[in-house]
Amino acid sequence: MLGTENLMLMLADEDKNIGHLLDFTAAATAEMCNQMLDAGCDVLFTAEPNASANMISQSMYEEIVMPCTQNFMAQLKNCKFHCMHICGQSTSRI
Repeated sequence: MLGTENLMLMLADEDKNIGHLLDFTAAATAEMCNQMLDAGCDVLFTAEPNASANMISQSMYEEIVMPCTQNFMAQLKNCKFHCMHICGQSTSRI
């Protein structure tokens, strides 16, 4: 929606709108995933391209990304299997 560079700048500047944006994208993604589950999808696979250690610090991941991911997961209905891929260096995120 913003592009990676603009998103990273908003995170670095601690822009007050970032929370609203992440809440919106979590809700929109959850809605799309719930529609797939309702249609008979057995496994969800989502990608997080901006949460790797190559992009943000561990503290940013824990303070910003993890709550957003938990919010997204809480909105899923009847999801038995979900795999989230974090692009880049993700060892510290596991």
